[in-house]
Amino acid sequence: MRTNVLMLVMTLALSVAPARRAMAGPLAPAKVSALRTVGSAQNDCPGVTGARAIDSTSNADLTNGSFAVPAGSVFVITSWDWWAQFPGTTLAQAFLLVSNGTNNQTLSISSVPVEAVSLRAGTSVQTPDGLVVKSGQTACLFVGSATTQVAILHGFLAKDN
Repeated sequence: MRTNVLMLVMTLALSVAPARRAMAGPLAPAKVSALRTVGSAQNDCPGVTGARAIDSTSNADLTNGSFAVPAGSVFVITSWDWWAQFPGTTLAQAFLLVSNGTNNQTLSISSVPVEAVSLRAGTSVQTPDGLVVKSGQTACLFVGSATTQVAILHGFLAKDN
């Protein structure tokens, strides 16, 4: 009887023990020079009506330039920020997507209430597992009925496997 009670207690203790997530280590660039911050200009997203391309970057010399993922590389997004101005709505949905001009894929969706006075919405979105933009793809932001939409991507360049 005592053995059965002990087995029952051990079974119950193991069944409520917290599960641990297998971790492969932190998501990080191989070198600091691989870090990138990329923003949206007013360029249209190739193949996606109403979306804005996220294709400009600030260079080390404080000039702005265009951004494209180099051949043989990927851009790993570790977080993204967005804001938008609306003509009047109660909920804003922002879609971060990639497009190659023909096909597109949604990487992340963010929804927040629109502020009643300013009619603006926005937030920061963490992506700890990383979102990947490959060479030949353009990252884009689509925010439905927004009159203005802006995005900033934080991440790093890595070799494409």
